[in-house]
Amino acid sequence: MLIPDFVPIALAEKILLNAKSAGKAKLIDKVNIVKLPEKRVVQMLHVGPYDDHSYFEIHGKGNPNDTLFPDYIAALYSVAYPTKMAFKKADPSVHGIYTDYTVPPLLGDWTISRVAVESQTT
Repeated sequence: MLIPDFVPIALAEKILLNAKSAGKAKLIDKVNIVKLPEKRVVQMLHVGPYDDHSYFEIHGKGNPNDTLFPDYIAALYSVAYPTKMAFKKADPSVHGIYTDYTVPPLLGDWTISRVAVESQTT
């Protein structure tokens, strides 16, 4: 599967939902992805190498306790599982030897801005 390192969410939704090509990106047919609201905080979907593995990532900012956060998580998982199945069913001559993998639990990395820290300490 070829996909650019950084794909805007709107483009990723278009590629995933319509199974269209955009640049080098070609994905599988029929992927159900949660439609995120127009005023979303999430900016990018990142599919890229990290050491010896690849991952899907949503960059954003805001409170993880926000009501939209579960939609973002659902979007990640609704991409991860169909991608796994697409590789599993794909012709080995196209993608090489497939090694089955587990879709792991969510890994979150949150930080707090300097402004937020300063407002809490005053």
